[in-house]
Amino acid sequence: MDPSLLMPHATQITQSLIPHYQALPFPAPLWLLQTLLILGFFLHVLPMNFMLGGGFLASVFLLKGLKDKNSYDYKIGRGLVKGLPIYTSVAITQGIVPLLFVQLIYGPMFYTSSVLMAAPWFAIIFILLIAYYLVYFVGYKCVPAPDEPASNYPATSKGPAILTLVVALLLVIGFLFVNNMTLMLRPEAWMELYQHSANGLNLNVGDKQVPARFLHMVIGAFAVAGLLVGMHGLYWKKRDEEFATWLIKKGAAIYAFYTFLQIPIGIWFLFSLGPLSTKFLGGDTFATAVFGLSMALMAVSMIGAGMAAVKGSAAAFQTANISGILCVLAMIVNRHQLRHFMVSPYLQPESVPVSTQWDLLIIFVLSAVALIAYLVWLCKLIFNAYNSPAKVAGPTQS
Repeated sequence: MDPSLLMPHATQITQSLIPHYQALPFPAPLWLLQTLLILGFFLHVLPMNFMLGGGFLASVFLLKGLKDKNSYDYKIGRGLVKGLPIYTSVAITQGIVPLLFVQLIYGPMFYTSSVLMAAPWFAIIFILLIAYYLVYFVGYKCVPAPDEPASNYPATSKGPAILTLVVALLLVIGFLFVNNMTLMLRPEAWMELYQHSANGLNLNVGDKQVPARFLHMVIGAFAVAGLLVGMHGLYWKKRDEEFATWLIKKGAAIYAFYTFLQIPIGIWFLFSLGPLSTKFLGGDTFATAVFGLSMALMAVSMIGAGMAAVKGSAAAFQTANISGILCVLAMIVNRHQLRHFMVSPYLQPESVPVSTQWDLLIIFVLSAVALIAYLVWLCKLIFNAYNSPAKVAGPTQS
């Protein structure tokens, strides 16, 4: 028998596995919900990259600077460590927003995939708690504050090792998220996984895009963390010109290296999508335009980073910084488009009726504005706390 004759039957079986939407209308237009999902994920990705990539770079810098606590390496390692609790808390808080909108828009598929891998998915909470505790432990037990001697911190030498463990735990969390966010897009694999384990002990390791997608996110985090190092250089520009120039050069070089490494990984990720890769290469006008924009922004950021890495130019680094962050946003839009392409054969969110709840929407908007205002105030407070009038003795270059 021709296998193609069996495809409609197989599609019907797959479709029957997807539950219906709850019998409630969307509380706002779909375009608004999708926009908030994209923006929410963008505001989560930046601190998440600072947390993961910053933890990795902090461990490297601290390890290099253990023999000389006055070295540039140790000083930036210390600075990154002191920021990790903040980045972690913001990443967790902001991560709730896109997760809620994913549940709202793609709930029938997201809940099913979450049930199929319930055990590892639920374990994320405990892994995150351990990593969060260790971040504070390193910051308050292993790394001295600028005005404190290192002798007050007997566990100083353990800092790089503990940070390595933190990065490993965060990588596990990222791997589990990639598994769930890809498994929800593959309902044709659900029955086989359920038969393999009905107790929620499944992972989506059979999906070709999982390793490429995971590495794409991890290497991207390391690249964005390079921008964070350069941002420290901008902060130090008026206080210690030599140290600031070193930071800008180092941060730009790190960003350029990992962004260049992203090119083959990105190509791998793109073609792991199979026929859907053509959507971003001319098959869909908007997807292709956004993909082209992201490549142009990456090129601009690489040029700026190269100039900053050689000359230590703050202006060149700012060009790399802004274009690099905008590139992340463009790729997030492409990520959302990919999810739309993959779920559209099975799920049509646009078919759900809409009953805009203006009272709740207004409260949400006002709360969001208040939160942004609070975060701006908090950033200024932290900046002023670390920017005390007392001069910090300049370190020696390692």
